[in-house]
Parts: sequence; C-alpha cells; structure tokens
Amino acid sequence: MRRHRTWAACRVIGVALMALGMVAGCGSSGGSESQEGPTWTVMVYLDGDNNLEADALTDFNEMEAAAASPDTRVIVLFDRSSGYTRDQGDWAETRLYEIYHDTDTSAIASKRLTDTTWLGLYGDGDDELNMGSAETLRRFIAYGRATYPAEHTALILWDHGSGWAPSASDAAAPGTKFIATDETSAGDALSVKEVALALEGQGVNLLGFDACLMAELEVAWEFQRVARFMVASEGLEPSSGWDYTGFLTCFSQLPSASKSPEALGRCIAETYMESRVGGMDLGLSVVDLAALSPLGAAVDELASEMTALSTNAVITARYLNAAHYNADTCVDLRQFAEVLGASAETRNALGEALSDAVIYNEATRPEMACGLSIYFPVFGVTSGQYSLYTSSHLSFVADTQWDEALDHHSRVADWAAFIAAHP
Repeated sequence: MRRHRTWAACRVIGVALMALGMVAGCGSSGGSESQEGPTWTVMVYLDGDNNLEADALTDFNEMEAAAASPDTRVIVLFDRSSGYTRDQGDWAETRLYEIYHDTDTSAIASKRLTDTTWLGLYGDGDDELNMGSAETLRRFIAYGRATYPAEHTALILWDHGSGWAPSASDAAAPGTKFIATDETSAGDALSVKEVALALEGQGVNLLGFDACLMAELEVAWEFQRVARFMVASEGLEPSSGWDYTGFLTCFSQLPSASKSPEALGRCIAETYMESRVGGMDLGLSVVDLAALSPLGAAVDELASEMTALSTNAVITARYLNAAHYNADTCVDLRQFAEVLGASAETRNALGEALSDAVIYNEATRPEMACGLSIYFPVFGVTSGQYSLYTSSHLSFVADTQWDEALDHHSRVADWAAFIAAHP
C-alpha cells in the first residue's frame, strides 16, 4: 500500500516485477502470435483496487507506450476500484491483459485475455478477484509461466507497501499483511509469507516491488529460495511509481545477450531516479538474494556487539543519529553500524556483505546508499508492532540474533528517560 505518503500518494505496498519489454504492434499484428521464443516474460500484478486506481491506469498506459521488443512480453493482472476514477471505461473488476504497443495515454489498447476460467475470469465478463489472496497471485504466476514460457521471468508487485509489517493504520491486523490491499475484498492484503509461498517453484528470476518501504532485510530474506533478484525501495515512493515507459524502453534497446536480470534491475532503478519530480528523496536497490547468507552472519556480529554496549549508547545511536524509515521503525543497516561505533572488523564484514548483496543502488541522499534497512523501532514510541515482529514467524527473526539484540535494549523506561532529556 502506498499508504505512508508525503507527496501526492506514496506507494507503501507495492510490488515490483522486473522483466522488460513490450509486445510489437497493436491489434492482430501484435501479441504473442507474432513472436517466437521471447527471452523475457514480465508479469505485473497491478492492484488498483484502492486509492491508487488512477496511478495504476497511468502506469498501464506507460507500459503500452514503451518501445516494442520482440523478445519480451508483458502481461498484467489489473484490478480496479469503483470509487476513485471513471477514466478509461470505468470498470471496477479484474482483467488480464497482454501489453500491446500504443501511444494513446487516454485509452487501453492492449489485448484482453479471456481464456482464463481457471484463474476465475470468465470470458469477457467482468469478474472480481481478490488481489490480497495468495491463491490469486499463485495462479497468475502459474498462468504466465505456462502460457508465456521464456528464458527469464520477472514479477512486479504494484500497490501500497509497508515492509514486512502492516501499516500503522492496520496495527490490529492478524498477520503481517504488507502489500496488494484489495478494498473490494474487505481490505485483504498479502503477507510476506504468502508472497513467498505463491512464488514457490515458479522460477521467477526477478521480483520487483513498485511500492514504498520494501527494501527491508527482513523482506528480502524471505525470498532467498524463490527468486534470484529483488528490486525495491528503502523509503517512500511517489504515487507515480516507476517509469514503465522508461525502463521497458531502456531494456528493449539492449542486445539480447545482455538482457540479464541484473540489467533489467538497473534499467528500472536508473529510469526511476531520472524520473524524479519535485524535492522528494528517492532510492532504489537491486538485491542479489543468493548473496544474503553472509549478510545475515554479519548482522549477527553486529547484534552481538550491540548487546555488549550500554543501552544509553545504543539509544543515542538509534534515536539521535540513525537514518530511519517507515514511520521511524527501520534504520539503514550500514549507516546504523557506523553511528553505533561497531568495531572495524564488524563494519568491514557488514560493508563487504552489503556490497555483494546490493549489486546496484541509486539514491538522492547518502544515508540511503546502503540499499537495505532493518527493523529497529524507537521503543515506547514506534514499537507498537514489536511483539508482532518477534512472533511473526519471519525467517530472518528465526535465522539471526537481531531480535535478541533488540530485546536486550527494549526497556521502554530507558527510552522514555532518554527521549525526555533530548527533546
């Protein structure tokens, strides 16, 4: 959900799928019939069944406007709302499309796919799917893989995003629901575990989150076994999100042999940063999920050193000096280790592990240059979801000592006294 917005409407849950390319031509001259053996299939899970509906339409038209590429096909599961815009047909249900090249930004020209009964879409009727259901996501991915086989597959989750946890207004939610909020389905949303389960065995090479706050280590950790690369932002995104025309065109212009998942991620990040408007700080990271294990070991060393420090020293580093995100519940991992005063050995190990894992990062502020954040709330102020963090069954919590280090310094009274002395 792009719920934590400070400009227009920021994407807080979002999902970003990274494969590029467009289909050549409109009408009967375009689409899968005219292509043989595409290198990429890009699947976009476009959840506009909320207050981002108008932005979803804009991004759909951006996909159509991108330069056509014969070796990349883009399919989109697009869910709209009945309450936010009447543009482009004013339908409010769920439709499946294969993107066709078209430069008319006021209308959808792509091919609507109607042979999808097993997905819950019947012919050309308008049926409502719950985008907050893991089964909807799983079936969409399976459909894309079976119907549009390719050497590489990217999946982009598009919507609001809030990292591993529900947003502040969803604090009472029974689980860690963090993306693809479907208002028609009683506000249901996907959890990090549900997304991972939907990806199991699907062969996705690149997982993208076009949403706010998804470049958290806890989120990335969950997808190590089910995807190879992840693209996400530590901070907020504007409601306009990624530049789909830009990155699909960027990718289409590369030689076929150079169209790797890393190259797609870089096209997404570079064009996103180039599209910056106004003074909003932006950042986007491309993460090699296969390189996260050494980073987990380095975090354990940092946690061990943090546990040995006085609580006052830890609070000083966290409250006064750390670059923070997501309503002050997360910190930039590298920058926090520096302001904490971790040993040179630990900082070097952490830096090397981050450099190996975050293969590309671009940001408007140096504090965002690490590319990954980690959960560390201000206890007594932004720690309302701390019990959820420790009981959420996140793989990162089970696999590392980070939660133990947080627990060691979690006495609310200590934080309250420090904050009172440093207004």
